Amino acid sequence: MSIATVILVHGALLTSQAWLPVQNYLQNHQINVISMDVPGRSGDHVSAKQASLDLAAKKLCKIVNKQSGTVILAAHS
Repeated sequence: MSIATVILVHGALLTSQAWLPVQNYLQNHQINVISMDVPGRSGDHVSAKQASLDLAAKKLCKIVNKQSGTVILAAHS
């Protein structure tokens, strides 16, 4: 049986650091966790003009497709 991976996506004007307490809690309970920064928020050289929902969705899909088991998505805005 594959272990599920939880992917955490932050809300507008934040970074993946917003999820740090949740990420730590889940990892301390042996749960696989990925905290994703949306394009334009993490020093990835994507400007505010370039950042879009489409870019964020593409990045998320790439991360999901790299996982071998069940993926659980948690996001907030």
